[in-house]
Formats: sequence, structure tokens, C-alpha cells
Amino acid sequence: AGEEETVKLEVHNRLIGVILDRFGTDIMVIPVGEEHFRIHIKVAVSNQFFGWVTGLGTSVKILGPENVKEEYKSYLHSVIQQY
Repeated sequence: AGEEETVKLEVHNRLIGVILDRFGTDIMVIPVGEEHFRIHIKVAVSNQFFGWVTGLGTSVKILGPENVKEEYKSYLHSVIQQY
């Protein structure tokens, strides 16, 4: 569930297997420095997607679009408010 959007992620190289398992091998992987890569993926922007990103911790960063970054911040804020 959720609005489908193309999302730009920056990911640590050690997670390449996780990314390929999740999104398949038909994605463009763009190296960024020596430790990271970027991908543009089409996803359903939802709490499930945000939970998946959160599970990867600081090894993944949502770079855009801006509205998805803001939704993710709101998601994280709502989780923190429970504690």
C-alpha cells in the first residue's frame, strides 16, 4: 500500500546483496566514493517501506524526493513518540 514513487537511496556497499534481493538485478547501481552507491527505485511509499529502511539503520539514506524524506521523518517521529 502507498503512493508509488521513484526514490533515490544512498547505500553502504556491504548491503548490495540486500538491495539486489529486494529490488532485483535490473537496477542501475551508481558508485559514490569508495563505500557507497546510489540507486533510483520505484517503491510504494508506506510504513512498510519506511520500516524496511529503518531496519537497515545508518547504512541507508533516503536522498529524495523531498516529500518522501519528510514523510520518513514524520514516521520516525511517530515511532519515537511511543517511548
